[in-house]
Amino acid sequence: MQLMVIVKLAVLAVILLLSGTSAVADQPSDAPTATDDSTSLFVAPPTIYANPVERCPLIAIIEFEASQPVAPSLEISDGQRRWQQPWPVSAARKHRIAALGLRPDHEHTIHVRLQTDDQRTELGPPLTFRTPPLPANFPPLVTVHSKPQQMEPGLTLFSVNLWRNSVSMLDYGYLIALDNQGEVVWYCDTHDRIADIRILDNGHILYLHGNYRYAYEIDIM
Repeated sequence: MQLMVIVKLAVLAVILLLSGTSAVADQPSDAPTATDDSTSLFVAPPTIYANPVERCPLIAIIEFEASQPVAPSLEISDGQRRWQQPWPVSAARKHRIAALGLRPDHEHTIHVRLQTDDQRTELGPPLTFRTPPLPANFPPLVTVHSKPQQMEPGLTLFSVNLWRNSVSMLDYGYLIALDNQGEVVWYCDTHDRIADIRILDNGHILYLHGNYRYAYEIDIM
């Protein structure tokens, strides 16, 4: 098996393009909260479901409708980490958000936080989502050393290909993102040998197929 480190995302701004997550730790409340006694901003409780694109399973999709235009963000916990995930979009009543940075085979508790133009805020009820384990053919990864304090902020993105009998398999390939602990927080099973990858200005990923005849542009979902 050949492991190729292609690019390290060195600045937090690029990470936001890739994953939409921030490294800010926080303790979400255990119950919905609002800044006043008025009616809830949520028309109905948010819903959560697995990413319909099965090649990228470490993503949860959250949908909800508010009674007025709001800007949403997420507060996520997996029992070991807590973090806030901004969602940089214009205020609107209906939103579809992707929860990102999730580790495999973990149960996550996710709260949606809403903020109105007049700074009213509300924290929604807890949502639970369990990510699937890594697939059986996922490349074995071992973290030998991890020194986050010496790292640039961001994720490490690389591709993995498979060789058998000195032949590179054209139907096997993964794009993988690791956090500063060496843990998998995103991957895409491309089913293609990957010759090269690039991060585009729009936050999408461009990868070159191993036969050098095709290039594919994908987003993280």
